[in-house]
Amino acid sequence: MLWPALVIALSQASAAAPASRPYDAQHYRIELRLKEDGAFENTVQVTLMPTRALGTVDLDSYGLDIQSVTQDGAEVPFTVKDDPAARSGVLTLKPKKALAAKKPVTFEIRYQGKAAQSGNAGFFTVKDADASLPPYYFTQFEPDYARRFFPCNDRPDDKATFELFAVVGGDQVVISNGRKTKDEAFTDQGKALRRVEWKQEQPIPPYLVAVAIGRFEPIEIPAAAKATLWVPPGRQDRTFTAQDVTTSHLSFEQAFVGVKYPWAKFDQVAVPRFIWGGMENASVVFARDNALVLDDKNHIAGRTRISSLIAHEMAHQWFGDLVTCKSWADIWLNEGFATYLTWKAEDDYYDSDMVEVGRAILTWDDYFRAEDGPRSHPLAMKAGEGADAFDAISYTKGALVVRMLEDWVGTDRFKAGIKAYLEKYAHSNASSADFFDTFQKATGTEKELKGFRNAWLYKRGYPVITPTVQWTGEKLKVTIRQKPNHADERGPFVFKLPVVFHRDTTPSYTKKEVILVDQSEVTVDVELPAAPNWINWNEGGSALVKIHGPAIAEQQWTAAARHDPDPVWRTRAVFELLGTQIDPDAREQVKPTDAAMDAVQYVLTKDPSPWVREAVLSQMARSQWKRLPSELGESVLALAKRPTGMGEDALGVVRVRRAALMALGKFDYKPGREYLFEQTLKPDLEINYFPAAARGTAHVGDSEALATLRAGIHNAKAKGYEIYKYAVPALGAFTSPEVIPLIRSVLADNAGDNALVSDLVVAMHQNRILLSAPELAGLVKSFVLEDQHFGDDLKARFVRLLDEVKTKDAKEALLAIAEKSDSAELQKSARQVLAKNFPGTAAGGTVKPAKGKKGQ
Repeated sequence: MLWPALVIALSQASAAAPASRPYDAQHYRIELRLKEDGAFENTVQVTLMPTRALGTVDLDSYGLDIQSVTQDGAEVPFTVKDDPAARSGVLTLKPKKALAAKKPVTFEIRYQGKAAQSGNAGFFTVKDADASLPPYYFTQFEPDYARRFFPCNDRPDDKATFELFAVVGGDQVVISNGRKTKDEAFTDQGKALRRVEWKQEQPIPPYLVAVAIGRFEPIEIPAAAKATLWVPPGRQDRTFTAQDVTTSHLSFEQAFVGVKYPWAKFDQVAVPRFIWGGMENASVVFARDNALVLDDKNHIAGRTRISSLIAHEMAHQWFGDLVTCKSWADIWLNEGFATYLTWKAEDDYYDSDMVEVGRAILTWDDYFRAEDGPRSHPLAMKAGEGADAFDAISYTKGALVVRMLEDWVGTDRFKAGIKAYLEKYAHSNASSADFFDTFQKATGTEKELKGFRNAWLYKRGYPVITPTVQWTGEKLKVTIRQKPNHADERGPFVFKLPVVFHRDTTPSYTKKEVILVDQSEVTVDVELPAAPNWINWNEGGSALVKIHGPAIAEQQWTAAARHDPDPVWRTRAVFELLGTQIDPDAREQVKPTDAAMDAVQYVLTKDPSPWVREAVLSQMARSQWKRLPSELGESVLALAKRPTGMGEDALGVVRVRRAALMALGKFDYKPGREYLFEQTLKPDLEINYFPAAARGTAHVGDSEALATLRAGIHNAKAKGYEIYKYAVPALGAFTSPEVIPLIRSVLADNAGDNALVSDLVVAMHQNRILLSAPELAGLVKSFVLEDQHFGDDLKARFVRLLDEVKTKDAKEALLAIAEKSDSAELQKSARQVLAKNFPGTAAGGTVKPAKGKKGQ
């Protein structure tokens, strides 16, 4: 599963998984009859194999009106116990005769329900922006929402085959897993209907079952497997990016993993206003509509969203669908590998610095922030944990650990290892130990990777390294010291650190050394012809480490910013030179030296990589300070108007200009301010740049800026939803609490629009100035406790806005949520933040940091 921005965690799980039940679900056969009002009358046949004699059978079920249960035509007594606070429940079947071990039995369950109107969990309905289209119906079952649509053993480690028999309106299309075996029109009492049947012949867990119903048009794609896009009518001409990347990514990913695409087809279905970025249902991906369909043919900036989403959900067809984690405690096996393979596929597709620099920014901004926060956990967690760990740790850290594995053993051996893993556990489940056991055996690294495995699986966090050097006249003595970001974690991390020594004066040279760091302090001697001018301490960001920047002299950073061939290290150098200007933890804003400012100016105006320039500008835009040094304003304005010096990379030019527009509002520079307001109020709003100009205006953060932003959003709404939805998140970037009443108004005006509000929350999460405002804490409290139009998934994101806020108002809001929310998971989420940020606070229980499976 992928969310719109890898910033905040997704899942709002119902409850910790129960102990494994004494049966194996083998087949689900669902008969669905959907009414016009979204109500459904279903029958599910559940075939299961008891592992021992059973007097009762428990199935997960929530919010369903169970009508009857039969076995071989005979009535079976049952009880239903729903727990609204846990958003879960149990249907207990009590057959009159005990079930024999190892003998399959089938229960037929008749029940009723209705599509959810708020939230995107279970079976839900959404309206397209085109009001002329009838409602759409979709499912979202990860992690444990299948129970809201059919009684089942709703856990990832019980896979079963699946059939769907659906009766819907005559103009509706039904899309599901596997092969379509029937699609026929018929009439019933003069009403046009359609009967559609789908058959999923390979076993999958309930969370990967999928149903989509609505008016769709198909686009067939030439690819390595049967591939089809399903989009609302009239939008086929805006799917050319999705078609192209599907063909490219499917070919690349299949070749890279060495295992043929494992399903009958690869469908991708556009979901209007989907809160999630995408969902990897087996053989039928659901994706937010603008992750498959461009909002405008000329929306160049929207193409990367489409590419990354498709690559990620496609990767899940192997990692997550073919081989599924045994429990959510090992969710990184699904999400980490999918994120890693996305990077590989995108790097192959774009062949530029974009992925490399983007990966580094994701690590520095999102992963480190998440790991330092109240929800830190190891990759491999204890049984029963992990259902709420769809976060930057499972995704980004997981992917970076996989990348370090590839760097450690080499690409060829790495491919052999993951191929062995996929083949051994195909159509089954695996744990973290299963993966490493198989990988190490296939690559011959049983002893070599032991320390690496234990450190990165079972320890929370990452190492902070401090490098020092001493030139002896013949050799460079290099010392690497490491300490964990979590002081209570014991033992060193184990990693290989790629270090590159540079000298651009006589005798000039470039020399790379890979240093094995497996102790708290490691010292090596490096033979060099002369002392280096600068050193790249982590080439390409390959090792998952944080460099202690102050240990490195400024002149080394300025040289690296201007001359290092590695775009990631040039980016890191500029970040270090900007110092407190962009440091989210700085308590005082200190102006950089003249030498540092000169190097920053050089990179902004002359760096050959648009992705380095974009990264620097974006970091400026996210600064916690209202204003940055004004002498940079002229250069940023020039980039906001027309970037130069970056070759013919059209995508890069667009992205740099957008980033410059967003950063421009951070400078006390009158021409820049005037340009932003002018661009925000232009009548011919340009989809590539208007949203960025609106963000820049938000960063100005005064009353005139708010009036300008309000007018710009009004104009965008008049022009159409396709551009309005990109304008609204700018409110979340506004750097003054004056904006809170307008945000409240937008929430009321867009009730139920999960996608739009989700993007607004992402913008607020990046706005540290607004996060600390008392008014923001009040907004979170009222939204979580009082709103009736959005589901728990979105409310969970609002709670997470307070993860790093240590104010009295934040504490009061979290206490209220912990005590008064009707959701046990939202209560737990609030208590988790209270425990980290306000130790000793009484809030109905305590939440301890997650620990690994082993005390390694």
